Amino acid sequence: MKDNTINSNIRYLLMANKMSATELADKLAISPQAVSKWLSKSSPHVPSIFHIIRIADIFGVSTDQILKTDLSTGQKAQAQEESFEDRIDAAILSLERLKDELLKKPEEVADLLAGKVRNRKRSEVHVLSLV
Repeated sequence: MKDNTINSNIRYLLMANKMSATELADKLAISPQAVSKWLSKSSPHVPSIFHIIRIADIFGVSTDQILKTDLSTGQKAQAQEESFEDRIDAAILSLERLKDELLKKPEEVADLLAGKVRNRKRSEVHVLSLV
């Protein structure tokens, strides 16, 4: 199982603050075994939202940082990448904006396309529709 962001962030915060898992367990009033489960790289166990809020308070970070950022690098976690649908929507929006810009300058587009066509062999020319 892949190491998850929350667990790796807790390990990082413990290391950066020179705190043991037992000390964190004491501060959270839970068993050291519960914290050990979170610290295991292959563990599917993560703290409850209540414990994440408490951990954020203990270490002086935001819950967003624990949940969404790899604290060791400062990079957004891969799990929080845009969904495929979001990327498609963004691409469609960009294409619509480009189409609008091109439609504002039809003469320039026609001249540009005419120049491109002259530079290609007839067999390589493809007709594209901007509509």
